[in-house]
Amino acid sequence: MLTGALPSDTASWKKLRPDEVIRKLRDEDAPRPSTKVTADRETAAFKALARRTVPAQLAGLLRGDLDWIALKALEKERERRYGTPSDLAADIARYLQDRPVAARPASAPYRIHKFVRRNRTVVALAALVGAATITGVVGTLVQARTARVQRDFAFRQLSRAEAINDLNSFLLSDAAPSGKPFTVNDLLQRAEHVVERQHGNDVSRVELLMSIGRQYTVQDEYAKARVLLDEAHRLSRSLAERSTRSRASCALAQTLSRGDDLAQGEALYQEGMAELTDEPMFIVDRVFCLERGSEVAQNNGDVREGIARAEAARRLLKRSPFQSELLELDSTIILAGAYSYAGQHRDAIAAFEQAAARMSQLGRDDTQRAGTLLNNWDLS
Repeated sequence: MLTGALPSDTASWKKLRPDEVIRKLRDEDAPRPSTKVTADRETAAFKALARRTVPAQLAGLLRGDLDWIALKALEKERERRYGTPSDLAADIARYLQDRPVAARPASAPYRIHKFVRRNRTVVALAALVGAATITGVVGTLVQARTARVQRDFAFRQLSRAEAINDLNSFLLSDAAPSGKPFTVNDLLQRAEHVVERQHGNDVSRVELLMSIGRQYTVQDEYAKARVLLDEAHRLSRSLAERSTRSRASCALAQTLSRGDDLAQGEALYQEGMAELTDEPMFIVDRVFCLERGSEVAQNNGDVREGIARAEAARRLLKRSPFQSELLELDSTIILAGAYSYAGQHRDAIAAFEQAAARMSQLGRDDTQRAGTLLNNWDLS
């Protein structure tokens, strides 16, 4: 079902003696499905087309959990196979729910990766609020030692972070329905209404639209995200603030690349990067665009460029005068995801191990937001 072929090449067995066939069945392990679909170039394209994809992407989809599930079902020794059909069904259900599968060896990086995929909303909201706050504070510290233009930039960054934090605080307290269950989408819809009624500072308006739009993207609500991010991008074109124009382009690029507008997504990413100079005050914005651009490249099928952009973002942070644990953690997870998507599992594991160690350190330091999240995260 996964590969369009049997595990073994039985056509080549016709000339073998019965004892040789038995030996092959007994001793030779089945190949991984992800390698099976690309083994025969003549049939690889046809098999991928039947599954509405291309050979490289099909191999990427199968690589990982589906490989492990299929191989466990084909184990030679009975005790190593699934005990019952229900056990197999349960593992498939775990795969569909982005939970760790029983067929795969457990490891901290693997559980972290699954947790992040399964709780993208919580992680993204925490990272967004934390990054916005840190950007404002870090900007203020840097601009205190620079010329007037850089001080003005810091004040604008701080104002942007405060606007986003004020909106989030309002939604989670005053606007949240008291005593009634509510969803993330409920809060995002309330946020839209708040921003619709807001007048005045266009920079803050654009930043709030981007914040809500990106949270819709995390929720896989791409149509809603696109409406808000399109509006943010349109408004940003008339602003003098390079940082806001760049972030608006790159945020929209990420969302478009998850739909059918792959070429437009890449064009917007390039537009966003072109807005920024190499000045230190734009490092955080360049990192933001490179990380969004990594996903744009992956969605375009260019996994090498996806890795290159994620690595470039990480190098920028290391050279940056700003030191932010949360930005470092976010950058490490994005880089690990890029390695994993490209099938570079050894590099992905190393990066996820770094992320796990960093999160543990944050927990020991009792960092206000990260510590709270770590104490409540279920990595199973």
